[in-house]
Amino acid sequence: MAADDERVILCLDINSFFLAVHERDDASLRDVPVALWQYNDVVCANHLARALGVKKHMYPAEARRLIAPRGGRMVHAY
Repeated sequence: MAADDERVILCLDINSFFLAVHERDDASLRDVPVALWQYNDVVCANHLARALGVKKHMYPAEARRLIAPRGGRMVHAY
């Protein structure tokens, strides 16, 4: 890369991608807090769930307690 070339930093929110696949198949997941889990581990959460305190690698039961009062959903990964 030459010194005068402009660098670009690309950040991909893969959490949003995985959840978008589920939302595509289930419209009820749109606009609600959603956490995706597999093997007793939260693997990703949408922005609404993260705002309620859901974090990656949290136990699903713990995430459910945070999002259920707000109409959130726990979804098992395909």
